[in-house]
Amino acid sequence: MPDSLATQACECFEQQTSGTIDERLYPCFSKPVNDNFNEIHQFYEKDKPMEVALMNYMMDVTISMIHNCDMFFYEMDSMYTNFYPAIDRETFVDQLSQIQDSLEIEHHSDSLIIELLHRRVSLLTRAREFELAMSDIHTLRTKYDEASETHLVTAYILRDQHKYDQAIIELDQAIAMGNPDHRVLKELVKRRNGRQQHLNASRPSALRSNENR
Repeated sequence: MPDSLATQACECFEQQTSGTIDERLYPCFSKPVNDNFNEIHQFYEKDKPMEVALMNYMMDVTISMIHNCDMFFYEMDSMYTNFYPAIDRETFVDQLSQIQDSLEIEHHSDSLIIELLHRRVSLLTRAREFELAMSDIHTLRTKYDEASETHLVTAYILRDQHKYDQAIIELDQAIAMGNPDHRVLKELVKRRNGRQQHLNASRPSALRSNENR
């Protein structure tokens, strides 16, 4: 049932030429979903509210489209990249200096230090200073027990470094901690991983050997 709508929605989405991704998806989903409320409720969580059934149904449709609708995947993957849009060097240095100055003030509460470290992690990630960002993440996890708040950014960094299996582990932990929407991000990373494995397998063996030296 979700795969059928995903196929129809993909064909519809590819024909939309303007608007945001949500605006282009709306005409592809609205009528099929409205026409099949009862069937969806029966198929998904029939003993729970309709909203729960619809949420689970649309999650499955979205995941199916990620894996089977190229245009949708590329746009969603681009949105994931823009979670932490790149920042110019001048702005980065200026904002980093402000955070550093704040951290050097004595007698901060732990909560304020944690907030400043999270801000610095975000800034370092936008500047693609991943090693420094991961160092702050390690501090947040080991000194302040803030692991649950760092899984998403850690997964983002690992994804950018093509460490897809590790990124999926981070997203699995975020999902287990009550973030079911992160299943979409996990599936985006899984498809990226599959594409990378396919590219690696298609390269001549001699080239792969040279790259691995």
